[in-house]
Amino acid sequence: MGVFSTLSLITRNSAFYDDWIGPVYPQGTKRRDYLPLYAEQFNTVELNYTHYGMPKPENLANMLVTGGPNLTFAAKVTQTMTHKIKPDEWKEQAEQYRAAIEPVLQAGRLEAVLFQFPYSFHYTPDNRRYLGNLLSCFQGVPLAVEFWVAEWYHAKVIEGMRKQGAALVSLDMPDLAKLPPSMDVVTAPFSYIRIHGWNAETW
Repeated sequence: MGVFSTLSLITRNSAFYDDWIGPVYPQGTKRRDYLPLYAEQFNTVELNYTHYGMPKPENLANMLVTGGPNLTFAAKVTQTMTHKIKPDEWKEQAEQYRAAIEPVLQAGRLEAVLFQFPYSFHYTPDNRRYLGNLLSCFQGVPLAVEFWVAEWYHAKVIEGMRKQGAALVSLDMPDLAKLPPSMDVVTAPFSYIRIHGWNAETW
């Protein structure tokens, strides 16, 4: 069983952090050189930019080259499928995203597609149906699902994740009311761990 607990995934899109110049990248490093230098030290990276805009297959194909032959990827789905859902557009968005990640999937270097749902995504019949329909659009793709409200973390959801073969993301975060509990459950052939930090005042 693979476990996504490496720094590269947890730090979210860390290959592209300008404040890593000095500690990780030499002074004067150009942004175009971040990824190959990153790949010399880490073996996988979580792409966060794919959350803010629909990725393009040619850009992801280029990352396969610039990251070198051993770097693998996880990618967050675009927010139009998790945070800004439009009932008449989400399926088209899913199809477009599925096509965009094809180069990484075909190369065997896609560790997971991450679905991160916000606090406003509550455990309701409509949302449960939507989630099932959305995940079914990604058959053959390793999936990880992250909920930010505790109401999703119970036996029915865990069993549903197992049937979908999707990893229920394990979260490291402050112990605050309504946030997810700390759980160590297996719902997929891999585990996905995300460390958000324990500063309760900033939540």
